[in-house]
Amino acid sequence: EVVAAQVEAPGSRLHCGDDVLGREVAAQLRRAASLAGAHPREAMAELGRNCHMPNALTTPLQVVLHVEHLVRSCTAGAGQDATAAATWDAGVAAAMGACYEAGVRAAIAEGGCCASRAAYTGAC
Repeated sequence: EVVAAQVEAPGSRLHCGDDVLGREVAAQLRRAASLAGAHPREAMAELGRNCHMPNALTTPLQVVLHVEHLVRSCTAGAGQDATAAATWDAGVAAAMGACYEAGVRAAIAEGGCCASRAAYTGAC
């Protein structure tokens, strides 16, 4: 939401100089963000699989946001004492690695513009 608001705000360093285009880009960013909890298969069906804009931005962004959603789900409720926290931290690191791999694989599996989507997903 913060990025979308900055894209819309004239004078912001993320504003493109065109208010209509800024609103459209912000709307597309919000649309991808609203699908963070959806599996990439469902999100690609809604967002589209082609290589054109806005899909070149929104589909990989959705996969990245979905991976973050999975990591947050996996790591909710860390223990309070130091031993439990250290064990939890190790589990978080393992979960992040597994989710990263799953995210890149999901980006590829959904077809369409999968090479650029997977590269963007992996870079994030």
